[in-house]
Amino acid sequence: MKRLFILIQDMKETTEVAQELRSLGIKDNQIHICGGISEDIKAEHLYPANIFQTTNLGYAIKFGPLLGLGFVVLIIALCAFFFPANIKIHALGYLAILVFGIGFGIWATGLIGLGVKNPVLEKYQAFLEEGHYIMMIDTAVPEKEKEITEVVLSHHPGIKVADSVH
Repeated sequence: MKRLFILIQDMKETTEVAQELRSLGIKDNQIHICGGISEDIKAEHLYPANIFQTTNLGYAIKFGPLLGLGFVVLIIALCAFFFPANIKIHALGYLAILVFGIGFGIWATGLIGLGVKNPVLEKYQAFLEEGHYIMMIDTAVPEKEKEITEVVLSHHPGIKVADSVH
């Protein structure tokens, strides 16, 4: 999934662009608007960007199970090192440690992801603070991204496509 970021000056133009995108076959749940007041965005029948679009939460959670497995290995190593030889952990105990560790990893990386703003939104924070909008469009097909860019820029010369931040 690729996300295209479009910088738009006002809500009227944002609504017009959204209507054009719908005519291109883009669904409403693929268009998210960042900036302004979410009630104003909803009043225009658009979707305000949620926490998954404005932070790195989704990206960070993907690494949670890996962190959790590292934590599990650490716990099991500590148990093996500090427990006396006559104390054994049953399979259910190992399963509980595994579930706890993976859950801990997802929780920890989720907290980290909540604290990290989407790099594109961070780059254009001053643009948002001036009262403008950033439209995020999710596309699965790279060719669709090119088509969207061409159509939108041809009808709205004042609009800019945000530079990707890697």
